Amino acid sequence: MIRKKIFKTVIWFFGIMLAFTIFSRVSVGITSAEVKTTYVSAGAVYDENYNAENYEHCVPVTALHMDTYGYYVYRVDIHEERILGEQLIASKIPVSVIAKDDFTAALDDMEWGEIVISSDRIVKDGCHLRRAGE
Repeated sequence: MIRKKIFKTVIWFFGIMLAFTIFSRVSVGITSAEVKTTYVSAGAVYDENYNAENYEHCVPVTALHMDTYGYYVYRVDIHEERILGEQLIASKIPVSVIAKDDFTAALDDMEWGEIVISSDRIVKDGCHLRRAGE
């Protein structure tokens, strides 16, 4: 009888610990978002008359996000020296949009780097990332 109670208590304990571990990983964001990325590059933005204007810092419009403070993109930062090796972390970078068409946005003085253009999950500042197909 006592062995059954001890056994049930141990099973309950490990069940609760397992549920807590899963919940904490999801809520803290330990699971990584699978993302497609591109690099900030020079490009052209077209106006309504199909006249092209060249800009030094362009990104696809799918990389742009907007909140009450303005536009921003998520840059992929590589953190080495981690226990599991290299980790990719999302950094929210505010940007100024100079020009935009249906496909491309020209940014004012954006740092060159890799940015997120799409994701299988919601990306937030500090979120762990993994590149699609890796």
